[in-house]
Amino acid sequence: MKRIVLLLMGVLPLLASAQKLAKKGMSADEIVPQGVNYDKVEGDLNKDGRSDLVISAKSMLAIYFATPSGGYEQWKQYDDLLPADEEDDTFFLDITMKINDRGTLTISVGGFASAGTSYNSHNNYAYRFQDGDFYKIGEEQHSMSRMTGKAETVSYNYLTHKCLRTKENVFDEKVKPKSTWSTIPKKPLKKLGEEDLTY
Repeated sequence: MKRIVLLLMGVLPLLASAQKLAKKGMSADEIVPQGVNYDKVEGDLNKDGRSDLVISAKSMLAIYFATPSGGYEQWKQYDDLLPADEEDDTFFLDITMKINDRGTLTISVGGFASAGTSYNSHNNYAYRFQDGDFYKIGEEQHSMSRMTGKAETVSYNYLTHKCLRTKENVFDEKVKPKSTWSTIPKKPLKKLGEEDLTY
């Protein structure tokens, strides 16, 4: 029993450290530990004219700013920010990222279940770097029933304090989408990392 405990004590730190990304690197391959699957997106986040780097690996997300001398330096790593893949044959997790020309980082988190529920859902989270941090400026929530085709998309703009709710039926083109606008309360913008990103 002592051998097992000692073995676990030796292995667990290695597992934990394997999930930490390098603080600096010339490329994503150099930053991410060997053998770890990851996704990346590049674009100018802080509007300094250099292309920055965002990496997602399992439930982690890390942001790297490009340095004047070349390569990237980690600005911040967020642990357990993204949902982890449930490794279930009936559930599929989809996480994508993009950076537009204005430097907005959008993280899309979607879930598809082939059993247990007929609903598919995904959320889009939009962040902008300002005042020394990344703030959520917009959010879009989408859900759809595979049985009926009924779908609803709710888009929040936290800069204009407006909400657009659209209902439609993706199976029936004769049913015209119905959209309604509303005003949402003015609240301080949330920083990236203050809430988990879910589907």
